[in-house]
Amino acid sequence: MATSLAVITAIVAAAIQVAAARLPIGVASTMPDGRICVALPEPRLAAGAAVTLVLIQPDSQQSALLTTIDRPIASCDALQYSTVHGPYHLYLLRRPKTMGAKDRTGLWVAFAGRVRSRPIDDGRIALQLSASEPNAQVRSCTTQEGVILEVWAGTPRKSSPLWSEYYYLGYDVEPSCTEDDKLHDEHDQRDK
Repeated sequence: MATSLAVITAIVAAAIQVAAARLPIGVASTMPDGRICVALPEPRLAAGAAVTLVLIQPDSQQSALLTTIDRPIASCDALQYSTVHGPYHLYLLRRPKTMGAKDRTGLWVAFAGRVRSRPIDDGRIALQLSASEPNAQVRSCTTQEGVILEVWAGTPRKSSPLWSEYYYLGYDVEPSCTEDDKLHDEHDQRDK
């Protein structure tokens, strides 16, 4: 009996760890009126659910902001023409209380739930996505007309990629992605 309980406990613990490793990750963007909308994959989230945002701005210190879902929405102008691949659920977010002036416009990588963060070198942050992924990092680079957003298990391009998405900007930018970016070629094909 004790052995069966130990086996069941181990299986449940492993299932929880796998579920935690698959934390829903999506994209959030500021709409022209200043509100923030987010596209997140399953599971569907209720109003009041926590969302952690990591701001994507070149040459800027990363920060994580905690907010909550205001309500589901049918469409979002800020994400309408991007090539965020689904299926995703769209939500309007409540404005984070700790939002600074540099955070008022932009593009974020969004994590469903409350994610712990800590500063590391060069203005970047490490995110604790789960017990098995305590040092995840967000990275971005630009293509000719968009931004590649990536989440890595540790140091970008040296650890396992956890998530990647392409966000179409609709205007030309100076490309910063290099040929050795693991996911560069895949996203370049979407650009064309």
